[in-house]
Amino acid sequence: MFRLGLRLRELLGSQPERQDLIEDQLLEADIGPCTAKELLTGLDGHSGSSEQTIATIRQRVQGRLRSIELEIDRDQLSVVMAFGVNGVGKTTNLAKIGALLR
Repeated sequence: MFRLGLRLRELLGSQPERQDLIEDQLLEADIGPCTAKELLTGLDGHSGSSEQTIATIRQRVQGRLRSIELEIDRDQLSVVMAFGVNGVGKTTNLAKIGALLR
């Protein structure tokens, strides 16, 4: 998310209304098209600054991530499936989850 924010700042500059640029960057960050559209809902014609636009998107992404709960019973064998493009931190994050559950 940090790199996405930096990229949005570079692209938008003083053009926070450029939804096409924002959507392209969300898609390049492997956020699906439906989710990208949901994140951008209501930003059409947004009159705030680029920083306000980015802050709004950040809040929406964080809200979606916080709504995901991983429920694992420590007394039973569990399987966790992780998928994503190369280099996004799947192995690292699964190792952290494993360490927490140890």
